[in-house]
Amino acid sequence: MVDAPLPANESDRLQALHQCKILDTEGDCRFDNIVRLAAQICDVPIALVGLMDSDRQWFKANVGLELTEVARNIAFCSHTIGQSLLIVPDTLADSRFADNPLVIGEPYIRFYAGVSLLTSEGYALGTLCVLDHVPRKLSSEQTEALQILSQQATRQIELHRSLTDLERKAIESKPVKRPQIFWQRILLGLGAISALTIGVDAIAHQSKFLLLAAVNTGVLSSIFYLFRREMVKHRQTENKLEQERDFSTAVLDTVGALVIVLNRHGEIIRFNNRCVQTTGYTFETVRLRPFWDIFLPREEIEPVKAVFSNLRAGQFPNAYENNWLTKTGERRLIAWSNTALLDAEGAVEYIIGTGIDITARRQSELALQKSETTNRALLELIPDLLIRLNRDGTYLDFLSATDKAKFISFDKTQGKTVYECMPPEFAQQRMHYVEQALKTGEMQVHEFQLQVAGELRTQEARIVVSGEDEVLVIVRDISDRIAIERTKDEFISTVSHELRTPLTSLRGSLGLLLTGRLGNLTSKGHRMLEIAVNNTDRLIRLINDILDLERLESNQFTLYPQSCNIADLLRQATEVMQPMAERAGVTLSNSSLSVNIHADPDRLLQVLTNLLSNAIKFSPPGSIIQLTTEIQLPPSRCAPFSSDPPSLLIHIQDQGRGIPASKLETIFERFQQVDASDARQKGGTGLGLAICRSIVKQHGGKIWVESELGQGSSFYLSLPAAKAKDEKISLVSCSAGCSSPALLDGEQSAEDRQFILICDRSSTHFDTLQALLEKQNCQVTMVASVKEAIARAAVSQPTAILLDLGNPETDDWELLALLKQRQSIENIPLIIFNGPSSQLQPEVLGTMGWVYESADCASLFQVLKQAAIQQGQIGRVLIVEDDLDLTKVLAAMLNCHRVQTASAQTQQEAIELCQYFIPDVLVLDLTLFEGNGFAVVDWLRQQEHLCQMPLVVYTAQELTEKERSRLRLGQTEFVTKSRGVPEDLEEQIMHLLHLETGK
Repeated sequence: MVDAPLPANESDRLQALHQCKILDTEGDCRFDNIVRLAAQICDVPIALVGLMDSDRQWFKANVGLELTEVARNIAFCSHTIGQSLLIVPDTLADSRFADNPLVIGEPYIRFYAGVSLLTSEGYALGTLCVLDHVPRKLSSEQTEALQILSQQATRQIELHRSLTDLERKAIESKPVKRPQIFWQRILLGLGAISALTIGVDAIAHQSKFLLLAAVNTGVLSSIFYLFRREMVKHRQTENKLEQERDFSTAVLDTVGALVIVLNRHGEIIRFNNRCVQTTGYTFETVRLRPFWDIFLPREEIEPVKAVFSNLRAGQFPNAYENNWLTKTGERRLIAWSNTALLDAEGAVEYIIGTGIDITARRQSELALQKSETTNRALLELIPDLLIRLNRDGTYLDFLSATDKAKFISFDKTQGKTVYECMPPEFAQQRMHYVEQALKTGEMQVHEFQLQVAGELRTQEARIVVSGEDEVLVIVRDISDRIAIERTKDEFISTVSHELRTPLTSLRGSLGLLLTGRLGNLTSKGHRMLEIAVNNTDRLIRLINDILDLERLESNQFTLYPQSCNIADLLRQATEVMQPMAERAGVTLSNSSLSVNIHADPDRLLQVLTNLLSNAIKFSPPGSIIQLTTEIQLPPSRCAPFSSDPPSLLIHIQDQGRGIPASKLETIFERFQQVDASDARQKGGTGLGLAICRSIVKQHGGKIWVESELGQGSSFYLSLPAAKAKDEKISLVSCSAGCSSPALLDGEQSAEDRQFILICDRSSTHFDTLQALLEKQNCQVTMVASVKEAIARAAVSQPTAILLDLGNPETDDWELLALLKQRQSIENIPLIIFNGPSSQLQPEVLGTMGWVYESADCASLFQVLKQAAIQQGQIGRVLIVEDDLDLTKVLAAMLNCHRVQTASAQTQQEAIELCQYFIPDVLVLDLTLFEGNGFAVVDWLRQQEHLCQMPLVVYTAQELTEKERSRLRLGQTEFVTKSRGVPEDLEEQIMHLLHLETGK
């Protein structure tokens, strides 16, 4: 807990507070109304007006809190009086209050918003604040209303101080003024007359002098006494009237309300300072003028005159509201409370009006009303089911969804618990998330399925804290959304496969023709093929961009980072783009540092090739595109012991036409190009740079461009250069494709197919063997005698000669000797099927191997594989692909390297061929005519001699890391159809074959 600093004017502030004489006073309905209105507007359970004393905060008014004061060191408001406004959305997340006793204990405050009560002299006497038991935020309208109410509270405090001062002054007696000269002269005159009368009487009637003198003296004394008494009473009356007049004037001028006194004609005879401040008119300018001629709008004059007539007729007190026009023409809404003073006969003599300017309050009320109306309308339009639950799972309230058919009925649930209304497993799940929401204050989201009207519906529940020990459950039916998403995923998968697979086949066929491996072309034919290849590549790029864009929008764009060298990536990018650069007459200059980064090499290569492609398209012939890299240290690295990683800056600079300043940012948006005509003249969709920015951003880097028209452009990529600790297996890319089944390539050239010569006259088991061999596209010839076998082998030079030495009519030594004596076939491997005689020494004769009839056929195929390798074939590749056209293209490309290929279109065919064909490398598509590639890999993992088979996953799908892990066998590579050209796949396969066979 952090103590709040004392205000700079603390001593003066405390003095001003004590002068108000408001501490420890009785409750006041004016302050009570303010805190109730604040709680209602801000929708909180607690609101208070607190005054900050030297060691405590005392509450003048509060709602929702039983305390009357708290110690100053734990009061939230001690932080507020040093500023005008303080809002703490979540006290547990604020170091100043996280361990405050009022937060971790009763009343468990989680939200606070307070506004200082600032006097006109600038002293913060306390605050008006609102509190809640759950984290929350205030809208701008609520914050403004809270500030307005704080001003009203401050005015009430200042009014209390003014009344206190006036009472004190009224008690103090004023000094009695000296008698006026007029009365002094009267008394002196009477004294002189009395003296003269006494003198005359003394001369004229000496005998009666004493008696007459006594009488005169008594009369004069009585007169003097009467005059004196009346003079004192008159002075006392004048003093009293003067005091009352001064007091009433002071009260009227200091009161926070508008006070106006009217005579029977509606003319103004009193007008206090608040009226002057509100209207802008001085009392002198409005004195004895009818108030409706000055202040009332035209449309309100007659209604107010009717009210005034009622007052004059004795119908008082009364209250009403009307608008007053200020001197500047502004309208102020005033709430009036009127009464009357009667004369001696009981008739109304004066009418006194007391008004409160409620313009700001009414605006706040209207804003609140508008907000409530809007919220109510929104709630009525929400298609969700809204439920209020308390901590023990009791239903407090609910608001039915607009489409009730999708939800279970809640009409009779109020007062019941979740366990009474839902299946036990769902009730327990619901209450688990309720407890989590109340414990953490964070929204909880979970999905579940329920039977509604005999239909299984998928629903999503969002649970948020809505009060102390209370949550709001927002249930939305997402069955339709899930169905749409499933349909969308299926559509994208279908589109991906049905576009990428045939395009890959088309691109592979065109590329194979263009290489001349299948025969020479005329120059015109070669040019036509180049056009076809270029446009096929363009179409492939368009499809890839569209699919990437869809995955970006659905947040399914996943990276597979690993440690890679930026120099290698730039070299690969320049090699890929070199043919395009040569056609455009542009030179690519690569000068890169050898720096390791942790990135997805395929995606980063996609970014680099895209930027190079753009640079080449917009560069004039003969220009140079420069690729450079440099290491940039962050500013913090200048400090000792800093651990901030450096960054790698990649710079691609061209000498093209440049980019206008207004387009430097927009070109990274979707479907944006510098010039709309570029799409037709230069090609492209306007998606490439948007995809580049997303890829770079997911790598934790940034991309931008600097350019001047006519001076070229410079694209910059900034990437973290630190090497990751954990490096993943090197991957290429991935996706899927499917169609229908096939076995060994039917169009494999005769010279590349294995030719097997079988010498057997009994044909008891070789019929089955012949069918198996032919199924694998081997050319099989059956001969019945050794002489026929020798003659046929000398002409056709078979891959192997398969002999059955178990024939009782054949002498094993004689048969082998005859075969070995012929020089034309002495190097052809002999495969002995069944058991030879005990005297036979096959190793002396160079026999290839033995295959026993009782052994499984895999042994035979393994021997055939070795025979093929002996004869110059590099190895075997099994292509598991349901698209026959693509299978033929891949087989033709591999046959050029003397690679024996076989193919399968279904899961079962792939498993069977793996048992007999035993490939060196498996090329696997995931979507098959029957079954899928995942099941093939699962089966291979269970076979001890096949579980480490090298694998190339060649698919149109974009695989997740989990799917990649499930597909790995031995060395595994992932290649996405149409992402790379078929020649890349050819290179990957040949690389794995060399590793596996050593050739």
